[in-house]
Amino acid sequence: MLRLLFASLRFVLALPFTLTRYALARLRPRDVVLQLDLDALHPLFTQPAHLLARLQGQTPRLDQLTLLARLERARDDDRVQAIYVRIGALRGGWATHFGLREAIRLAAERPNCRVVAFVAQPDLRSLWLASAADEVWLPPDVPVTSQGFGAEVTFFGEALDRAGVEVDVLTAGAYKAALEPFTRTEPSPANAEMIRALLQSMRQVVEAEIGGRRGEDVELDLLGGGPAQPEVFVETGLADAIVPEEQVRERLGCPEDGDTRLVGLEDYAGPVRPWPRWPRRPARLGLIEIKGLIKDGRGPGPTDRAVVAACDAARRDDRVRGVLLHIDSGGGSATASERMWRAVRALSAEKPVVALLGDTAASGGYYVATAARQIVCPPTTLTGSIGVLAAKPVAAGLLARLGIHQTRFELHPRATMFSA
Repeated sequence: MLRLLFASLRFVLALPFTLTRYALARLRPRDVVLQLDLDALHPLFTQPAHLLARLQGQTPRLDQLTLLARLERARDDDRVQAIYVRIGALRGGWATHFGLREAIRLAAERPNCRVVAFVAQPDLRSLWLASAADEVWLPPDVPVTSQGFGAEVTFFGEALDRAGVEVDVLTAGAYKAALEPFTRTEPSPANAEMIRALLQSMRQVVEAEIGGRRGEDVELDLLGGGPAQPEVFVETGLADAIVPEEQVRERLGCPEDGDTRLVGLEDYAGPVRPWPRWPRRPARLGLIEIKGLIKDGRGPGPTDRAVVAACDAARRDDRVRGVLLHIDSGGGSATASERMWRAVRALSAEKPVVALLGDTAASGGYYVATAARQIVCPPTTLTGSIGVLAAKPVAAGLLARLGIHQTRFELHPRATMFSA
């Protein structure tokens, strides 16, 4: 009851400002071009900026959930004549940008709305992201650095042997190869098989998605041909035009002195409704994020205590109708992963829980995801790697070489088993 009272009071206080905004929106030019800047890391979710930060002009970067919601609104807005996607220096993995690419693709499917991607720093990933648009523009005299897919692994086993250091490793699982660089001089057959399969899978996904949007006649081999001039990509169908960035607005039909406005997506609120809506008490979708190394106890990053507390809070809150469990983790502590798994399992027994995998959901990260009712992920997510490993460095040879000697006193045969 109190929440409804406060919501109604907030509505009454905000009504003059809301009506003014609607009136101004009616006076604005009808046609707009939306601009979406993809030039850094766009996390799935960001906390709203606190009041002091907003007064100082600090606003968080658009997160993916907000970005996707505004692009969805734009699909129903007749004022939006085009969407201009400027792709700069991307950060994050392939799976991070998969949702953004899908949003661009869905926007391009709307009739009478042109979606143009301008790739300021063209490489393989930015071309893949841009290929979801109707048109791909490249800047002149900027080489396209598209070398294809490859991986390089450095092995320290021989160097550690020469230094007198041995890494004692126990593994359960043929593909549990995270510590091979410290014990070997080259990858094991299982590890080599895994790396090749991952690279081949990534290549198939990217080439299929680019080919599906650009047509079967494009020369996909150029994607792995190394740096090339933009004219080559236009000639082979991987891009549509070479456009200097200062001419982009003119080509989009929204010059600075024209009637059509260029509006940043961060300033876009969606189509104008005839009247503001009466406030309702909306149901909530909870978001729990496991990002980084899984750890025990308290501290920064995903810890078992933090995740268990979040699951318990979501389970007790009647307003939370379901939970999105976002996982971007290569694993970590086995005991912390087990506690997280049990907490997610208890939550999913009462409310729908969907696990969304990010760039990586391996080992303990994937294990926690299995407690959800459903698991969804982009085709570029690195997942799997189920197994257990334990390791310790043994520096007896190095210590002896340096003239350092140890004497052990043991009342039990395994009392010093973790000693180096």
